[in-house]
Amino acid sequence: MTLRLEGYIDLPEHRGSGGFDHAAIHRGFRRLYVAHTANDAIDVIDLDAGLYVESIDGLMGVAGALVDETSGLVFTSNRGDDSVGIFNAGDPTSPITVPVGVRPNGFAFDPTRRTLLAANVGDPADPSTHTVSIVDVDRATMVASIPVPGRTRWTVFDPTADAFFVNIAEPPAIVMIDAADATKIARMIPVGPAGPHGLDVDGGGRLFCACDAGRLLVHEPPTYGVVADLPLSGAPDVIFLDPVLNRRCMWRSAIQGSSRSSTSIGRHERMRSRPSRAPTRSPSMSTAIVSTPSCPRLPERPCSPMVEDGSRPPAVDDAKSEAPLVVFVCRHGAAKSVLAAAELRRAAQASGIAISVRSAGIDPDPQVAPNVIASLPKQAAELRRQRPRRVTVSDLTVAWRVITFNLDPSELPAHSINVQQWDDLPAVSDDPTGAQRLISRHVAQLLRDPSLTGQIGSKR
Repeated sequence: MTLRLEGYIDLPEHRGSGGFDHAAIHRGFRRLYVAHTANDAIDVIDLDAGLYVESIDGLMGVAGALVDETSGLVFTSNRGDDSVGIFNAGDPTSPITVPVGVRPNGFAFDPTRRTLLAANVGDPADPSTHTVSIVDVDRATMVASIPVPGRTRWTVFDPTADAFFVNIAEPPAIVMIDAADATKIARMIPVGPAGPHGLDVDGGGRLFCACDAGRLLVHEPPTYGVVADLPLSGAPDVIFLDPVLNRRCMWRSAIQGSSRSSTSIGRHERMRSRPSRAPTRSPSMSTAIVSTPSCPRLPERPCSPMVEDGSRPPAVDDAKSEAPLVVFVCRHGAAKSVLAAAELRRAAQASGIAISVRSAGIDPDPQVAPNVIASLPKQAAELRRQRPRRVTVSDLTVAWRVITFNLDPSELPAHSINVQQWDDLPAVSDDPTGAQRLISRHVAQLLRDPSLTGQIGSKR
């Protein structure tokens, strides 16, 4: 896999020390968010135009960005004032900051509970500062601080395991934290080579841990034993998955240069390592944009989400799915939208139709309504953990249909031409059976929509 330099994009000059750090992409908005540490800012790049757009200031010592496309939120780790920043990609002008532990670095987001884990580097002279912070994004508050045994590195959230995983440099280990009880360490996964650094997870829940000792370990659930131990060209930093090429790429850097290693994740073998050419322009002025030519796709073990009975449904909730998205929106995101989402998932699965489903509210309640949980006994455990979320611009931008319940379209955060109003339902608190009956009729009609068959094919 050879990377080719395509050009440069001018960014603001450094105002201090620190240069640039990690970046993240919002695919829906076609924006790249670059941590400009020297300027205490996130620089925003328009990927289609190849131009710098703006800087989001006031993020002290920002070390990285994380994008959640489901909610449209962008998170930043701000080492300068021990905080995380949160802003909406559709309106980045007013970020809020939440105090966390000492020197936050890596982070991961649970989109169902809307909790953010910040892995804090801490102070080497004070082991008590080695912690991870759990942030309730809706309340913009740190709700838990969990001690960990050493300096943190990269972290991921795995929806398959419903857990966060955090690399610990020394003693070498991966910490597992149950997302449903994010108050303590649930498990320690030992790592043999020194310095677990980069960390990623695939759709089957396999963890890929790149170590400073120049090794890439593949940990297989549920035991998380090592099923592959591969050599790297040197000490790595970031690791990421290319789901199209079915490969992982590890970047390592040093003062005098950098290199990258490519690994087949289907074959569990190292493919190649190439040095990166030094840029011909000053790194204080611009950032290089590179592209990867297409390569043959390599085999990967198939995986898909599991449902309660152990089957694999065609109806999915993955924000990355290419299936048409339906977003249900009610006032509080706790009753009608939840019932409708559950019914559409059930009916789509029964019909063999692949469709993605979300529920949301204009003014979310803190929890799903008890009578809704009672109406859906097979999903009761998950619904008790579910926290209603606020509808976002991203929801409306990517949705095939937006279904509202007794709302004026002007109450939505953005205009959408794909809004349908199901305003004939009784209040769930008054007549849950009647509400479910009407929802079932609407869902059946929705699945017969001719434009849906133009979006996808059935999978019978």
